[in-house]
Amino acid sequence: MTQSIKRVKFFAAICNSGFGESHQNSVALDICRSFATETGWKWLGGIGRGGGGFFGNKTVETAGHIFEPIKKALIEISELLASGKEIPSELIARAEAPFMSNTIYSLAGTIGMLLMLIKSKQIWRYKARPYDRLPTPGFE
Repeated sequence: MTQSIKRVKFFAAICNSGFGESHQNSVALDICRSFATETGWKWLGGIGRGGGGFFGNKTVETAGHIFEPIKKALIEISELLASGKEIPSELIARAEAPFMSNTIYSLAGTIGMLLMLIKSKQIWRYKARPYDRLPTPGFE
């Protein structure tokens, strides 16, 4: 006689955005949580990381000391997930903590955008809004 063993499937998510605040990812994490619930998977938690634009294509190792607290939190989270344990809220808070003020992050983003426009010789298009002229289908 064979006995089937039901394996529990686990689900955790990390959402990263270019917005300065981590809470901008809450809708995406809610969708992931709902998916886990609907499919019968055990929800282990989710992290909404803001400030992704700051790191660009850097790895955790090359991001520098400013990323160190987040890196430590992610290591702890990975150890919990490897053993099928839920991510505690205080660890999520550490992983989502901003690494700089939103004002400084926005300023750095603006400077970065301006530098890219200058480098590509497109600075004259700084305030361009090409999609304002397009008709909105079905709303005439």
